[in-house]
Amino acid sequence: EKDPRLDARYSITYVATNLKEGCGSRGYTTGTMKPFFVQRSMSVPDGNYTINLPIYMTPEEDKAGCGYRFGGLELLILRKNDDQYSRFWLFGDFNDRDINGKRRGEQWARVIYQGSKGGASSPSFVGISKNQTPIAFRSDKKYFRVASETTFVCMTEHRIYEYELPQRDKELLEKWSRNDKETDFMCTMKMKLDTDGGKYHYHECPVPAPIDSKGCFTTTNPDFGIDEITSDTLHIDILVDKSKCTALRYRAYGDFVKEPDTFREAPIPEPTAWEKVKSLF
Repeated sequence: EKDPRLDARYSITYVATNLKEGCGSRGYTTGTMKPFFVQRSMSVPDGNYTINLPIYMTPEEDKAGCGYRFGGLELLILRKNDDQYSRFWLFGDFNDRDINGKRRGEQWARVIYQGSKGGASSPSFVGISKNQTPIAFRSDKKYFRVASETTFVCMTEHRIYEYELPQRDKELLEKWSRNDKETDFMCTMKMKLDTDGGKYHYHECPVPAPIDSKGCFTTTNPDFGIDEITSDTLHIDILVDKSKCTALRYRAYGDFVKEPDTFREAPIPEPTAWEKVKSLF
């Protein structure tokens, strides 16, 4: 199921393995070849949905002989009529590497919780704990895959200013914020931690983390990961969680009160001049 207040799409990525001309691009400074990517996307309809996603180990379009391999399946969730998004890898080969590029033998599916056309930032919603926003989901299997039944919940954080914003803040808002300048959007994976009788385990570490520490600020689950790519079925719900939606009422600079709120939908954009002309015919 997908909530109609959200937009979402699944994307399958293929990565070139033959690093030759026509299959990658060279970096200007290092001269090393970076592989090309091929992506196929499918939008998620509102309400109850079923989507069949064929995954080819090598796409048929590989006429240049680039040896494209399946890289991963991701889910992108957006607030409707907005560019704010959250991105989750659901399935694929995300073998982690150390600082020397050597494979560690673990799969790390990294997450973007708060992204937009302007870039991505660390999750910063008031009241959302770090164990609900791990930097990655981790597995020791050959491939990463989310649990077969997974729910993503989305929320908004709306700011209400009861005082005149300083000029510097106005300029920063204008420069960095999204379409709706007082509302942020984020989604998280719905998780019941093992401390509450669930299967998800959050790996906490002191700050700063020791050099030899492993898997800091990641989450594991015995249902994550598979050792072989086969046909599979995932039940993925993409919902709004009103209980996590909040408003921050600012009464002075840096001084706010947190209040329960509804899910803030983005305003419908004004039609362009060309769209107005087309509507006349």
